[in-house]
Amino acid sequence: MKKRKMGGIKVLAAAMAAMMLAAACPTASAQGAEGDADVTGQGTGTTYYVSSQNGNDANNGTSENTAFQSLDKINELILKPGDQVLLERGSVFNEQYLHLKGSGSEDAYIVVSDYGDDSDSMPQINADGAGQWLQDYGKATGDVPAGGKTVSTALLLTDMEYIEVSNLEITNRRVDNEYDDGLTYNDENALDRTGVASVAKNNGTLDHIVLDNLYIHDVQGNVYNKQTVNGGIYFIACLPDDERETGIARYNDVLIQNCYLKDVNRKGIGCAFTVYGSDNFGSLKEIPDDLMQKYGSTNVVIQNNYVEGAGGDAITPQYCYRPVVQYNVAKEAGKQMNTTDYKREQGRVAAAIWPWTCKDAVFQYNESFDTLNAASGNGDGQAWDADTGDGTLYQYNYSHGNTGGAVMFCLQQAVNSTFRYNISQNDGSGSNIGLLSLAKNPDAHIYNNTFYISEGTSIIGTRIGYSAASATIENNIFYYTGDIPKQETYRGSSTGSNVRLYTNNIYYNYANTPTVDTNPIQVSAGEELLTGPGTGPEDVAADHKVRDHEDVAEGTTTAFDGYKPSSENSPAVNAGKVITDQNGKAVEHDFFGNLIIDSPDIGAVEYSTVSADSSLHDAAYIVKEGKIYVPYSDNNPTTVGEFKSNVLVANTASYQVLKADKTQASDTENIAGGMILCVKAQSGTTTEYEICQKNAYDWAEDFVDRQQGNVWFAQQGIGIGAGTNWKNISTFDTTYSTWKADQWHGVGLDKRQSEPVTDDVHGLLAAPKGSGGMAVITAMSFRAPKTGTVKFTVKDTGDGDSGEPYIRQANNTGGPVILGLYVNDKQIIQSELSESFVTADGWRNIPEFEVTAGDYVRVILEGKNAEKRSVHITPNIEYLDIDAENSSPVIELKEKDVLAFGVEKSQ
Repeated sequence: MKKRKMGGIKVLAAAMAAMMLAAACPTASAQGAEGDADVTGQGTGTTYYVSSQNGNDANNGTSENTAFQSLDKINELILKPGDQVLLERGSVFNEQYLHLKGSGSEDAYIVVSDYGDDSDSMPQINADGAGQWLQDYGKATGDVPAGGKTVSTALLLTDMEYIEVSNLEITNRRVDNEYDDGLTYNDENALDRTGVASVAKNNGTLDHIVLDNLYIHDVQGNVYNKQTVNGGIYFIACLPDDERETGIARYNDVLIQNCYLKDVNRKGIGCAFTVYGSDNFGSLKEIPDDLMQKYGSTNVVIQNNYVEGAGGDAITPQYCYRPVVQYNVAKEAGKQMNTTDYKREQGRVAAAIWPWTCKDAVFQYNESFDTLNAASGNGDGQAWDADTGDGTLYQYNYSHGNTGGAVMFCLQQAVNSTFRYNISQNDGSGSNIGLLSLAKNPDAHIYNNTFYISEGTSIIGTRIGYSAASATIENNIFYYTGDIPKQETYRGSSTGSNVRLYTNNIYYNYANTPTVDTNPIQVSAGEELLTGPGTGPEDVAADHKVRDHEDVAEGTTTAFDGYKPSSENSPAVNAGKVITDQNGKAVEHDFFGNLIIDSPDIGAVEYSTVSADSSLHDAAYIVKEGKIYVPYSDNNPTTVGEFKSNVLVANTASYQVLKADKTQASDTENIAGGMILCVKAQSGTTTEYEICQKNAYDWAEDFVDRQQGNVWFAQQGIGIGAGTNWKNISTFDTTYSTWKADQWHGVGLDKRQSEPVTDDVHGLLAAPKGSGGMAVITAMSFRAPKTGTVKFTVKDTGDGDSGEPYIRQANNTGGPVILGLYVNDKQIIQSELSESFVTADGWRNIPEFEVTAGDYVRVILEGKNAEKRSVHITPNIEYLDIDAENSSPVIELKEKDVLAFGVEKSQ
C-alpha cells in the first residue's frame, strides 16, 4: 500500500538574540482534510486541492475528490487565515503560475504545500515565461526604471504574511513560445524571471513568511539584472501608495530553508532588496540599529539550502538587521559572469554567499565550492564577501576552489567586519587574484583561520584596490603548497592610514615573513604542523548538505580532520595570542566546537587539552595583589550572586565564594569580611582572591601606571553629547604617569613614574585645542561597580582658593577651558576656567547623586581656544551607606589581555 502525504511543514520561527542567532522555535505542521482544515494550533480555514491529473475546474476544489485542475482557480481567490492550498504530487502545471493574494494571521497561517502519494514527485509548476506582472518599486531603483518592468514569476506573494510554502518543484524556462520575442538568452532586454518572489508594498511590515523544501531549477532569467526579481527566490520592498496609512514596507520573520536551487539566473536567493535602501543607507558606514530596524528586514534566517549554478550570486541577504545565514552550500556561483554570457562591462561581478548593506549579519557553518570566472570576467569570484555593511561576521565556514579567493572586504562602507575560524582550501589563483581581497575597506579583523594556498597564489591579491584598504591579520595559518618556498609580497605596512598589520601568524613554506609581523612563526616544508592539510572536501556532499564538524561525537571522524594540529608539539599549539575581537564579537569555540582555553592555538582548530587556567579574566572591581575590592555597606549590601555576576573566569573554570569558615556562600547571602573567591581550573588548579571592602575610590591613590580599569579609565572622545564615542586611551607616556591623547595632552597624574604617590600629587587632565562637535575631549572616567548613592569630591589643600580644580599652568590667555562632571550623558556641573591657579566654583559642594552599576562618571575637559589647557583635579567617589532602590545589574565583561587591563594573571 502506498503511503499518502497531506501537505505539511515544520518550520523554525526566526528569533535573534543581541549579537548572535537564538534558538529557533518549531511551529505547527499543516494537516490536510476535506472541506475545512484544522491547522494544528493555528486556527481553522478552507483547504483547496488542485490536481492536474484528476481535477476539474468545474469542481469546488474543497476535497481530493472535487479538486481543481488548474492553478487559475487558486489565482482567483483571496486567501484567508487558516486556508490551505494543496497540489497533488505527480501533477505538472505547464505554462501556469501561482500568484496568491490575501494573508494569514498570527493565529492561523496560510499553507501552500502538497498532498497525495509520497512516492510520486513533488507537484511541478513550470511557468515557462507565463505569470507576467509589473514590478514597480515606486521610483527608479537599480536596474528597474520608473514605471517598472515586466517580470515572469512562477510563485508570487504580493503583500502576503503569515504564510508557509513547502514541497513544490518550480521552473521558469526559456521555451519556444510567445514570451521570449525571439531575443537571445543574453540580450539586455530578455525577460526577467523568478521562481518565487515576494513583494511588500501596501501592507506595512510583512510577518512570518516561510519557504521550505522547494526544488527550484532552470529559471532562465535575464543575465544582467540584479534589482529586478530575477532568479530563484527574491524578496523586495516597494514604496507604498500611502505610507502614512500602511507604514513602511518591510519584512519581519522570514525563514528560507531546505531549498534546492540549480541553474537559476541571475540570483540564487535574495532577501530583501528595498526601495528605501539608497536614500537611508547610501552614504553611511556605521549603520544605526534603529535605522536598519525601521527600513530593513528583521529576523531573517536562511539555512540548510543548496544553490548550484547561479548565474550570479548564490545567497545574498539585503538590507537586513542581524540576518543569520547558516548551513548552506553553494557550488559554481557566478556561472554567467564571463565575457561570453555577459556582454556588458559594468556589473559583471558575483560572489557566492554574502550580504549587501546589512547590520551585524552572521554567516556560519556554510560551504562554498568553485565560484566561477574570476579570470574570465567576473570581477569578484570569492566564496565570501563582506560588502558595504556594518558588523559582518564570518565564522566556521569552509571554502574550496573559489576562483576569486576566499573572502573580500568590499569598499569604503564595509566596516567592523570579522573573519575567524574558517578553513579555506585552494581558493584564488595567482598574484593578481589572491586569497584575500581587500578592496578599499577601512578595517577588517581576520584571525584564527587556516588557509591552504595553491602554488603561485598570493595572500593579498592586487586587482581590487588593496592599496587603499586596512585589516588586522593575526593568529592565522598560511600554508603554501608550492614546490619551493614562496617569496611573498605581503603588501602590508604598520603605519599610515592604510594598514595591513600581520601579527603572530604561521607562514608555512614561505621564504620570508612580513616585516610588520611582530611575532612571525616560520615553518619549513615537511615540518610538523597539521594532520593532513589539503585533504578537505573538493566537492559538495552526495546529499548536497553541509558536512558536520561542530560538536561531533568523540571518536567520530570528519571531512576536515586534516586541519587539526598534528600533535601537542605542533608549532600552532598554544602559540596564539589572546585576541579581543576589535568589533566586540565574543568567540567561545573553534571550527570543531572546541572551547578556546588558555593561550589559543594558531589557526582555525584548537588542539584538545586540559586547561590549567584558574586566573581571573576580568572583573567590575579593582583587583590587586591577590585581593578583590568590592563596595558594600549595611544599607546597601552586595549579594554573593551580584558579586559573581561581575567577575569573569576562563570558560573551562568554575568558581565559588567561600565564607571565613571555608563553607560555600549561597548567592543570596551578602558579601562580608573574610570571604574568599576561589577559582578552580579544569585541571584542578585553584587560585584564591581575598574579598575586601572598598567604598571610597580616589583617582590618585588607585592609579596604576599602564593599566586601564577595572574601575578607573583614561578616555578620549570627539565632542560632548549623547553621540560621543568614548575610547580608552592606548598610549602611555615613557616618563610621566600619563595616558597620552596626543604628544602634549593626556590623562593621569602630575608626576614622574619614578616618584611615589603622596598627598601632594594631583590628578592631571589636559585636552587639545578645539571646540564644537569635532573637538577632542579627555576624561577621567569611573565605571560604577555597584548601584548606589555616591558623594563626589576633589582634593582640597586647605589653602583657600588653592583647592582643585584649577588651571595648573601660569598666564592662561585665549579664553577658558570647559570642565564638566557627567554621569553618562547627564551633566552634574560645568565650569569655565579662565584664570590660572584659580579654583572653579561649585566643585566642593556637589550634592550626592545616584549611579547604576555600569554607569560612567566622567570628569571631562574641553580645551577650546585656551593657551593653557591642563587642569589639576583629583576625583574621589565614595559610596554612602544608603539603601539602593534597585539591585545592581550585571556589568558587561569581556575577555582581554589580562596584563593590560587591571586583573593580575595568576602565576
